[in-house]
Amino acid sequence: KELEAKLEVCLQFEKCIQEKEELISLKEKELGQLVEENEELKSSSNTVMQENVELNKINSSFADVVKRSEATLQEQTKKYEEDAVTKENAFKELKTLNEELTVKQRFLEKTVADKENAIKQLSDKINEKVIKEDGLIYQHAALEEELKHLGETCIALEENKDF
Repeated sequence: KELEAKLEVCLQFEKCIQEKEELISLKEKELGQLVEENEELKSSSNTVMQENVELNKINSSFADVVKRSEATLQEQTKKYEEDAVTKENAFKELKTLNEELTVKQRFLEKTVADKENAIKQLSDKINEKVIKEDGLIYQHAALEEELKHLGETCIALEENKDF
């Protein structure tokens, strides 16, 4: 009986060893799969890291392009703002000049109207003087004619007086 019990213990021990060996074999397979998965993950991780490096290069290049574009945009904006200020100042100057010219034009129009009025008045005075002069010339001619007749009359009277 003791032998049977020992045999039974040995069989159970063998069975236990066999189960442990099976478990070890299963664990080795699992470990092999995990090692394989780990290698795949390492490879995938390396690929992702390489892609990340490439994306960082692209991103850096893109950031440089964006910075240059922003700098160009700022320069153009500054230039357009300066142009706008210049044009606005020129517009203000032209507006002021236009206002000054409008005032001068009104003054000149008034001056022309005043001169035309003065010329008309002078023309009227000249016409009056011409009419007056014509009257005086006519009077002078009449007086000369009368003087001539009086002179002839005087001469005739003197001749008569001598007789």
